[in-house]
Amino acid sequence: MPADDRQLALAFVQELEKALSAIRAGDSDGIAYAEMQPTALFLLEKSEAFRALLRKQFHGLSSNTTLQAAIDQLADSDTELAGIISGFMNAVFDVVHARKNNR
Repeated sequence: MPADDRQLALAFVQELEKALSAIRAGDSDGIAYAEMQPTALFLLEKSEAFRALLRKQFHGLSSNTTLQAAIDQLADSDTELAGIISGFMNAVFDVVHARKNNR
């Protein structure tokens, strides 16, 4: 993987760390900032080397052919994965802080 892909991957890890810290702290402004905005992952998704790794990881992930086709398309996307991960982190935040938000 080219060096700049590695740098993007490390930047994404830093963004994940910020998101996890915001989740733990209940910082809704922080999660909005740290939810992989989708900066590093968005840029990393454009890398052919990264997409090849995703295709390898996602190959045969599901026995449901329709779902597998969607997963295969996701590996070739250049923005969708970032949106999915961002949405996932927001959902985790909401679940962790559901009791606080329902009061």
